[in-house]
Amino acid sequence: MSDRHRQEQTRNSTDASRHHGHRGTDAGDTSYNRENQSPQRRVDPRSQQQQQVDRRYPQEEQVDRRYPQEQHYKQSPQNSSRFFYHASTEQPRGPPYQNESRYQQSHNLVDRQYPQQQIDSSLSSSRHQQQVQTNESVSGRRKPVVFVIYYSMYGHVKQLAQKIIIGLEKNGVEPKLFRVNETLPRDVLDKMHASPPDTSIPVIEVNRLPEADAFMFGFPTRFGSAPAQMKTLFDSCGQHWINNTLYHKPAGLFFSTAGLGGGQETTALTTVTFLTHLGMIFVPLGYKNPKLRDSKEIRGGSAYGAGTLAGAGDRQPTSLELDIAESQGHEFADVVKKMAV
Repeated sequence: MSDRHRQEQTRNSTDASRHHGHRGTDAGDTSYNRENQSPQRRVDPRSQQQQQVDRRYPQEEQVDRRYPQEQHYKQSPQNSSRFFYHASTEQPRGPPYQNESRYQQSHNLVDRQYPQQQIDSSLSSSRHQQQVQTNESVSGRRKPVVFVIYYSMYGHVKQLAQKIIIGLEKNGVEPKLFRVNETLPRDVLDKMHASPPDTSIPVIEVNRLPEADAFMFGFPTRFGSAPAQMKTLFDSCGQHWINNTLYHKPAGLFFSTAGLGGGQETTALTTVTFLTHLGMIFVPLGYKNPKLRDSKEIRGGSAYGAGTLAGAGDRQPTSLELDIAESQGHEFADVVKKMAV
């Protein structure tokens, strides 16, 4: 080979290497290194993490392929339920996931593992029948007992208590009437022209309180709260407070005051503290009785309970006040029967 051919061959190889190096050192192309090696891909750390998530949860990638039928279904405008209808046939079908073999297999597996789940309706029906029988047996065994406990110096609260007794009896509970023990001496009561106590009505003993399912306390106000005679009974309930023997038992209140602003509400409110400490449930009268909205005549009573206005002692309970007292007994019996089940 002549020297001329060698020079031309050397020149051609040099041009080729220069052309190849120009491609490898292009600033816009970083896929080749300086040694003209094979192209390398850039690695993004976030891409690696996403690839790990995709490998751990491949089902996320298959959502579109698992439920392609959702694109071919529409919801019927005549039916607001969550069933899908085919666009061409309008045949009702269940939700798309129920057509999946994986769902059907898992559903059958649950049925085999927990066969009792298939008879929940029969179980609930039998439990309901058993509960009804139990309730009937309880109601057949005895009626709920309500202690109506009152203190009355001039007989006003006693008349309310007797009407409450009537309302309780009419609504299917068993009321028992008691009076609290008098704390004032007889000579003082004579000077106050107090009515003599009705000895036919027994005095309540504190150890008998747990026998009742519910209570209704009636008393005249004493400066907006219960008088000393009723407070003596309340203060004797220390053992019931410690042992929770009266816990969750409903209680209602009725009262008498001298005038309209004499405590028709505060007398009940200040007594709620006693009920709260013993865990008892205060049941107010509310305004269900439309006679409580009657403003044609002056009357006692409020949403907290039935009441009367005694004045200076010469005013007696009116028929309206007595009707409200009877309705309180009737409504209170509804609550007692519901809680006694």
